[in-house]
Amino acid sequence: MTEGTPEFVSPEVINYDPIALTTDMWSVGVIAYVLLSGLSPFLGADNEETFDNITGLRYSFQDPEFETVSAAAISFVSFLLVVDASRRPSATQALEHSWLSADDDVDTVTAVAAAAAEGEGEGRSLRERLEHFVAKRRWQKCGNVIMVCNALLHNQRRHGAQAEDKGCQ
Repeated sequence: MTEGTPEFVSPEVINYDPIALTTDMWSVGVIAYVLLSGLSPFLGADNEETFDNITGLRYSFQDPEFETVSAAAISFVSFLLVVDASRRPSATQALEHSWLSADDDVDTVTAVAAAAAEGEGEGRSLRERLEHFVAKRRWQKCGNVIMVCNALLHNQRRHGAQAEDKGCQ
């Protein structure tokens, strides 16, 4: 895989398997997770770890950011994040999920908003969660640049030392 944002890529793209109409539904699940929490479900220290997390379906809802997220919303994300593309729901099936179609979630949203207004729970707005996600990604990219620079410097020093050794012979 050479294009795209690694943590949004579906398992079939990583494995070079045929893509299907449900391939994009994986990304919808990842986006829903990000919007609900401000976190990336599969983000690893590098692309390889991220891809391993995706293909191994290693994510959780244990972070404090999910304390105020409804069970129906969590169910929606889990419904979409299915490794086998043939078992993943279509867009039509996703739109029929209870989280998107039920009115009973309005009570949950109202309760969460009230708790946030009273200073209880996480209470972070969607904008704050997205800003947190973007900031975290920027820091990770900075860290990646530093690692590359260090590797290049190490490589340059190693080759410089080898060149000096050859010049002495």
